[in-house]
Amino acid sequence: MSVTQQDAFWAGERGDAYTQKNSGPHVGSQIHFFSDILRRVPDVGSVYEVGANAGLNLDAIKALNPNIEIAGCDINEQAVGISKAKGYDIDLCSIFEIGSKRPFDLVFTRGVLVHINPERLNDVYDRMGQLSGKYILIDEFFSPVPVPIDGYMGQDGVLFKRDFGREIMNRLGLKLLAYGFRSKIDPVFPGYDTNWYLFQK
Repeated sequence: MSVTQQDAFWAGERGDAYTQKNSGPHVGSQIHFFSDILRRVPDVGSVYEVGANAGLNLDAIKALNPNIEIAGCDINEQAVGISKAKGYDIDLCSIFEIGSKRPFDLVFTRGVLVHINPERLNDVYDRMGQLSGKYILIDEFFSPVPVPIDGYMGQDGVLFKRDFGREIMNRLGLKLLAYGFRSKIDPVFPGYDTNWYLFQK
């Protein structure tokens, strides 16, 4: 399969730099976020993260429930090495290359759909639907109309905002269970000004 501009960006040195910057211990805001999510779907026994990077989201989930089965994928070799060292079952590949797997209870992305080539988004939505047996969670930047954000990490064409929640819900026929906004100015649990959506298949 051909490699997109976005794949090459995250698999290379820029992806390495991002991983190094974000490979510290999990923080309270991640614990707080996933405690709310898992409270809403207490029957989750397995999760798969698309774009797991250094495993910080998975760290938070594991801290909340050590019995949850954890897996995922990432396109950056350095990030996968860090996640694997923590004991997580992480595939070194893009979502387009994920092999056949049994469904996981919860499949999620956080800050990943914004970096997918817009022409390939439907492929990603479909693959997430195939991987999920029960729930899908996304936490991404929002725009009511698709818009590219130029100059991200010094490069154009690698960050996009759009209404990901509405798109994946309509594409897969999902039921919306909950949604919210994570603000940078939250004094206790700051986010990245992203909108999150929790869906049921």
